[in-house]
Amino acid sequence: MLFGLWLAGRIAFWFAPALPSVLVAAADLVFLPALAFALFAVVYAPILTRPRRDGRPG
Repeated sequence: MLFGLWLAGRIAFWFAPALPSVLVAAADLVFLPALAFALFAVVYAPILTRPRRDGRPG
């Protein structure tokens, strides 16, 4: 999915003269929030939800 978003941003720049500038900017800028969300889901969420060593909840 991330590769597809990145590729859509690159393709939008190739067709920038024929597309509205808002569409080109949106296609390019949507990648960074998606990357941040994916990194959070893969890296930080397991760290935050792991069980505590002393057995107490939360």
